This record gives sequence, C-alpha cells and structure tokens, in this order.
Amino acid sequence: MHILFDIGGSHMRVAGSKDCHTFSADPIILSTPERYDEGVTLLTGTAKQIAIGEKIETITGGVPGPLDPNHDGLVNAPNLPDWVGRQLKHDISEKLDAPVRLENDAVVVGVGEAVRGAGRGCRIVAYITISTGVGGARIVDGRPDHAYLGFEAGHQIVDLINGEPRTIESLISGTVLKEKYGLRASEIDDPKLWDEICNHLASALNNIVVLWSPECIVLGGGMAPHVPMDLVKDKLNKLVKIFPKTPELKLAELGDIGGLYGALELIQCTEEG
Repeated sequence: MHILFDIGGSHMRVAGSKDCHTFSADPIILSTPERYDEGVTLLTGTAKQIAIGEKIETITGGVPGPLDPNHDGLVNAPNLPDWVGRQLKHDISEKLDAPVRLENDAVVVGVGEAVRGAGRGCRIVAYITISTGVGGARIVDGRPDHAYLGFEAGHQIVDLINGEPRTIESLISGTVLKEKYGLRASEIDDPKLWDEICNHLASALNNIVVLWSPECIVLGGGMAPHVPMDLVKDKLNKLVKIFPKTPELKLAELGDIGGLYGALELIQCTEEG
C-alpha cells in the first residue's frame, strides 16, 4: 500500500493506492491541525486506517511551505508556524515504518494538473494556487522543475503601498480577503473589488510568464473558480508585451484532490528512478 497526502493550511487530504495509478478508496479530507504533534498523529493515524493492516511501502505528499534542501521538513509555513523546523519526514517515517517523500503542496498539485488535469499536453506548466495562501510551481515534462528551497510564487513583490513592499499573497489570498473585507471569494460581488484583485493577479502572472516561460498557466485553489478569468486574461494580455502571445490561462480541473493525483505521479517517478 502506498500512502498519498496533501497538507494545506486549512485541509489535509489522505488516500491510498495499491497500484501507483489509482486510489484504493475515496480520499479522506480533514481539517489541518495547527499544532504539529496533532497533525502528525492525525496523518499517520489516517494512513493506518487506510492501509487496514497492509504493509505501507511508501508515503508521498505535499506540505504548505518551502522545505529544507534535503526535504526533511518545513523552513517556513505562514499558516502553520508550529510545523516549522520539525523533522516531519523522520517523524512520519518512524510512525509508519516506511520511506517518505516530501514536496511543497503547490508542487504536488501542479504535477497532478500537469499530467492529469488542465495542463495535459503542455510540456512546461506554471501552476498557481490561490487559497488560504498563494503558491505555485513550475512543472516540466510532468515532473517538478529543479529548485534549491522550492518555488514561492506567492511571495513575489507586486506592489508598494506607502513605500512598503507587498507580496501577491498579502494582497489577494483568501486569508487576507477575509481579514480585510470579511468576505470569502464566493461572497464578493463588487466589480471594483474584483478589478483590484485581478490587477494584482495579472501583475503576478506577468512575472510568472517572463521568468518561467510556461506553455500554459493553470490557476487552482479554493478561490480560483470564483475569479473572473476573462478579466484576468484581458489584463494579462495587456501586460505581456515581450512575447508574441500570452500562454493560455486555464482553470484547474482536479478540484480538492489534485495534490493526491500529483502524489500518484511522484510515486511513479520514484519507482522509475
């Protein structure tokens, strides 16, 4: 049995696979504990529940933040600060007696979308997620592109307000919208507010285009289905001037379990070497 997981700032998704291609049962979705010890206990307990006594061969999944160079644990996690600096890989492996592969959560979702979702057919995919936070990853030929500490597209600076730099995450994430306006994306009906959000998002995507040069951009996360995509596309087309055309902007297709599909692909990558 292979255990797959995708831990986000708000929710944890866990599944199993016997053949490295399909889920053995419907994935389990749980709230992510803020406390590290509770999180590890919940993840490993759920994994044992899924395995139903079978030997666990591998554990693969994503976590919400940049990892250390050896991918042993998180070096930063704005939404889960108690998880930072812990030996996550070791602790999961010890409790489940199996090898663990950790990746950033946006990376595993990006792999899933690139291979099985909206990015199918594109060799180079930029995956951008807007949810509790903002993240992203560059996927090449169905695998995560190389990086030292990871990809943190949400922390690119896109504006200065009163001389202070502002990242895209600090301007449009679900957390910020809730704190600033008391609204979820699904509750926003003010065209002026959406125009402001799309201006910031288009600026960030322009940076992604000129730095990562993707064939397509896949926009995912809990906020993405509510974003007026035509407005973002229009603004992005006006910003990108150096290239003859703008990469196609697509909405993610795999929903809440895209990271689990990505983990399936990463199992295959591991087995193929």
